[in-house]
Amino acid sequence: MESDDHSVSAVLKFSAGRFSPNRLDLRYWMTLAFVCVGMVILFLVYLAMVLLLATVVFGLAYRFLDEFLNGTEPPSIIQLIPVGICLVILLFFIKPFLAPKQAPAPTIPLSHAQAPELFHLLGQLCQWLNCPPPSRIDLDCQVNASARFRVGLFSMLGNDIVLNIGLPIVSALTIREFAGVLAHELGHFTQRGGMKASYVIRSINRWFAIAVYERDRWDEALEILVGSRHWLIRLPSICIHAGVAGIRRILSLLMLAGNRLAHVLTREMEFGADRCEARIAGTAAFLETAAKLLVYQTAARQAFQSLNALGYHRRMVRNLPDLIEDLARRIDAPLREQLYRSLRQGFTRPFDTHPCMADRIRQVEILAEPGVALPEAQAVSLFVDYPRLCEEITRHIYSRCIIDPNASDGLLPNESILHEQSCLRSDCDNLAEFAPGFGLIWRPILLEMESMEAQRTLGEVRTESIRCRQWVDKHREQICEQSREHAALLSSLDRLVVGESLRLAEIPMTPDEVELAGRAEGTEWAQNRLVILVAEMKMADAVVASRFTTALGALLQAGILSSHLATHGPRAECRELVGLVLKLQGLMEPLIELRQRLYAFRIVLERVETSARPAKAELELLRLIKGIRTAIARVRGGLLGVRHPFCPGAGRVMLNDYCGCASLEGAGDDQIYQAGVRYARVLPELYNRAIARIASHALKAEGELLSAAGITGDPSPSPGAG
Repeated sequence: MESDDHSVSAVLKFSAGRFSPNRLDLRYWMTLAFVCVGMVILFLVYLAMVLLLATVVFGLAYRFLDEFLNGTEPPSIIQLIPVGICLVILLFFIKPFLAPKQAPAPTIPLSHAQAPELFHLLGQLCQWLNCPPPSRIDLDCQVNASARFRVGLFSMLGNDIVLNIGLPIVSALTIREFAGVLAHELGHFTQRGGMKASYVIRSINRWFAIAVYERDRWDEALEILVGSRHWLIRLPSICIHAGVAGIRRILSLLMLAGNRLAHVLTREMEFGADRCEARIAGTAAFLETAAKLLVYQTAARQAFQSLNALGYHRRMVRNLPDLIEDLARRIDAPLREQLYRSLRQGFTRPFDTHPCMADRIRQVEILAEPGVALPEAQAVSLFVDYPRLCEEITRHIYSRCIIDPNASDGLLPNESILHEQSCLRSDCDNLAEFAPGFGLIWRPILLEMESMEAQRTLGEVRTESIRCRQWVDKHREQICEQSREHAALLSSLDRLVVGESLRLAEIPMTPDEVELAGRAEGTEWAQNRLVILVAEMKMADAVVASRFTTALGALLQAGILSSHLATHGPRAECRELVGLVLKLQGLMEPLIELRQRLYAFRIVLERVETSARPAKAELELLRLIKGIRTAIARVRGGLLGVRHPFCPGAGRVMLNDYCGCASLEGAGDDQIYQAGVRYARVLPELYNRAIARIASHALKAEGELLSAAGITGDPSPSPGAG
């Protein structure tokens, strides 16, 4: 950075000595003392219960051994059953201590050479706030900043605290606002007692949560034993099951009490950190920062949703923080106003970890702090090479998600991804205009390549285009209503398959599931109604197919159109996409079967522990995975030799390879399920994209035909379509 009078170093030098050290108020210390006493009491209650149960186990075991060694008659083996029951219950009680640690969030460390001005700013902030400097600075991709102990329990003995900085907030904020965010987190550094207490509280609550909610192989084994036919095994297992259920109920109450205490402390810590932020940045900058972060958090949700969808299609953005910034700029004014209004709405609920933003804003406005003199330049200027850091954290996130960028289409620039999504939305709008209700593979468009390539005169093409367009415009609502009912019937059939699987697995069902599974004629009724609806839709199917055939035939036939649509590029693309659409429509039956089996498998797997007969549930899962394997094999067979039309280097990518399933030989159940999910998601989306691109070409061709005839009011394609 330039070392002029407006640099960070110069301004900090000017402001030095003009700031009184930060001090914690009495309310914070009273809250901390109250919470610590409460958590000690909760932990002692938990420890007393463990010791009581251990004493019972020891007493029963000692009595049995005493009778065995010193008694006149050897004790019965049945007397060991209470010992075993109490011992197993004790193991369930202490199971949280055996749970593995949570994986840390993906971060990369920041060195002094990468941001010397940032380290200078942090040093001055630590001096102003009278807090220890962080032992390390990590970067992540969250629209937030945070403080944590570096190695957990061992870091509590000193000041080994890590400062996490989300890179998206760097591009969102000015240096003044960014310094305020850093001051907020450094304010937590001054609350070392609170941080240590909250860490211990969160750890204890995590133990309770694991004991209450987590189900593992111990629980599965216990469920199997409860379903045993031998009373000598079943009766003790029922006693253990009842004891474990009682323990989990007690621990859930302890967890709720612990959460309530923890939230009292964390809310008070947030208010204290807000005061630090206001003292550094000022009240006005605090309000501006809250508004900006809310907009960027909304954009981040959109970005991660897009990233999830793009990951299925091997499209990976190169710079994720930059994508968040682009999406934040694209948020329209009405949504921004709605977000700004939400800042002053809401209230803090009893179990909220943080106070609501409205309460925080009211407290900061009461302070009316002017802040210190800091530059108004963008915080990006604090970093030597900000774009490189953004790309590095993006790659690190992919590597943590077990994604190899080299195995995909490479890391693409944001402009390419955003333009691709914009074109896709435009194509989908054109499809809704040209063929309403026909965007899904489950309602296919009956295209025929022979009819498209048949020779027609210009008058015949124009007359048929006008007839089809007028019919579609007249019956648009009816077509859409039929499509909605068609989709609802297919969804009902999916639920019927799930209901049948739950019935076979003897898993308790909700009232809706009972109604579906208990109605023997349910599947037959839905299928019969589907047949009737398909017959009612035949006229619309024929007209829409004729509209496509006529428009695409004009595009493919020489001498009909005079625009660039009649060139080799659009013609070749249409032929390729029509071939792909026809191929995917031929696979509709196995794709529906695959979707239903995947849905049923997921629901049964989630609720397998509630089955009255676990063995039957396992058999049902095996049956479903076998059906998934068969459906995948049928889909793979139908896609042999079919190439993906949209990825870069499409001539090299086969659809089976693109879906990540080159072979099913030796694949385990988990691999089969994941492959099925990928096929069931990628292929319908690919069909929608292909038919939407075809509709864009067809709409342009039809528009040219009708405009040449002097017909006005024809729908024109959206800008950028195709």
